[in-house]
Amino acid sequence: RAVAVRFAREGADIAFIHRDRAEDAYETARLVEATGRRCLVISGDVGDEQLCREAVVRTVNHYERLDVLVNAALEQHPQDDLLHISEEQLARTFRGQVFAAAFMAKAALPHLDRGAAIINTTSVAAYRGAARLIDHAAACGAIVALTRSLALALATVGVRVNAVAPDSAALAGDDAGLADPPAGAPKRTVVSGAAAMLLDPSHAASSTSAAAASPHPATDPDAIAGCYVFLASSDAAFLTGQVLHPNGGAIVNG
Repeated sequence: RAVAVRFAREGADIAFIHRDRAEDAYETARLVEATGRRCLVISGDVGDEQLCREAVVRTVNHYERLDVLVNAALEQHPQDDLLHISEEQLARTFRGQVFAAAFMAKAALPHLDRGAAIINTTSVAAYRGAARLIDHAAACGAIVALTRSLALALATVGVRVNAVAPDSAALAGDDAGLADPPAGAPKRTVVSGAAAMLLDPSHAASSTSAAAASPHPATDPDAIAGCYVFLASSDAAFLTGQVLHPNGGAIVNG
C-alpha cells in the first residue's frame, strides 16, 4: 500500500493485482485515488502466467503505457524443520515468488520502452537465512539472482532491473512475517496478494519490529516505499542489477 500511494504522490497512475483481502485492495485504491491519480484493481494469482499476461494487457489498454513494474509477491509458511516442508509447499512458494516475478517480467517486457524499470522484492532472509522459513529464504535468494541476470539480459534494450530487500516483517505486515519466527511460535501462514504493475497492496509495510540485531529498525512504510520510487526515477539511471537494503542495518553488505 505504501508503495502504491508513494508512486501516486509522485504522479504515477497505478494498476495492481491482488489475490485475496479484497477490502485491503480497495482501500489501497481509495488512497491512491485520493492523491488525484487513477487506480486499476485486478484480482488474480500471479503464479498463473496467463493471468499475468492478461493483467498487463488490461493495464496497457487502460493507460496506453507501462513504465514501471514492481514485483512484490510474498509467500511465507513457517515450518519447524526441513522435514515438514512438503513438495507442494516448496512448489507453491517458488511459484508465488520466483515464477510470478518471471511471468510478470515476460508479460511486461514487450510494453516497456527504453528507460523503463523493473523492481523486484527480496528480503533480508536471502542474505542471512531463516531457519523456519527455508523455502521463503531460498526463493528470495532466487529473486536476487533473477534480478542480476535480467539486468544483464535487458541492458541492451535500456530496461533497468533492480530489487529492494526490506526486513521480512515489513513485507508481511505483522509478526507472522518475521524473517525467522522463534521456535515454538504458532504456525501462521503469510501470503501476499500479488505481484503487481506498481505494487503489492495486500501486505503493506508496517511499523512492526525489525530484526532484533538491527541498530536502526527500518519498517517505516514510506521509507521503504521511497526506495522503489528512487529505483524507478531518473536519479537511478545508472543503477541496474543492484539490491537496496532498507532494513535498518540488519544486512550491512551484499
